[in-house]
Amino acid sequence: MFYVTASDAFFSGWGLAHEKTNKIVVEVETFEEATRVHSKLKARHEMKYVKIATKRPTYPHDKYYVSVYDLSNNRVWLS
Repeated sequence: MFYVTASDAFFSGWGLAHEKTNKIVVEVETFEEATRVHSKLKARHEMKYVKIATKRPTYPHDKYYVSVYDLSNNRVWLS
């Protein structure tokens, strides 16, 4: 399992992420999928600090609002 993470500058600071950084975590099965998702996120101007991890990341709840996705029901990250 691999995890692609990014800070979403557009959704940070308001809504559910009021006064927090909105972190995106996309769970994928293979390194190939991880590199494809990484490329997609890096191409978006609002995504910052895009990384691939081999362990599920954790973030302090008082500073981050975390949105977790997987490819089984959300293939948009590969299209």
